[in-house]
Amino acid sequence: MLFLTYWFVYFIAALFPVYWLVRWAPARRLILLAGCVVFHTHFAGPAGVIPIIVLSVFTYLAGLSRNRWLCGAGITASAAALIFYKYTKFLCTQVLAAAWPALAATTTAGHTPWFQSITAPLAISFFAFEFIHYLIEVSRGEPPIKNPINFARFAVFWP
Repeated sequence: MLFLTYWFVYFIAALFPVYWLVRWAPARRLILLAGCVVFHTHFAGPAGVIPIIVLSVFTYLAGLSRNRWLCGAGITASAAALIFYKYTKFLCTQVLAAAWPALAATTTAGHTPWFQSITAPLAISFFAFEFIHYLIEVSRGEPPIKNPINFARFAVFWP
């Protein structure tokens, strides 16, 4: 993703003046949230946004509960999403193939393996580490973000 594309320049040139011209704080927050959602959806597409939404909802609910087990499950889910989207191809072609050479032959055969079609959502590493950090802080006693709009803004803030 390049931030110096015409779309990005037009988008930021339209969003920031609207944000700064609106003086009512709740409306500004909603404008910022809508802008962030449009930004991510445009660059990632719906298929790239859905995993982030699922992780966000799970992280939000785990943080609200302040339950150490649920926070741990949220941390595990974020780390698992990162490993799945970023490292499945590597794990299947290099690590497992080193242990089982027959598996390496199936990855180079005439068909395309399932893991070759995995596309990582936009900024999955950022989201995973952000959610892990948030859940660690909550499980250590920091107050969770209770307002879902505030959490959504925290989760998808792009500038």
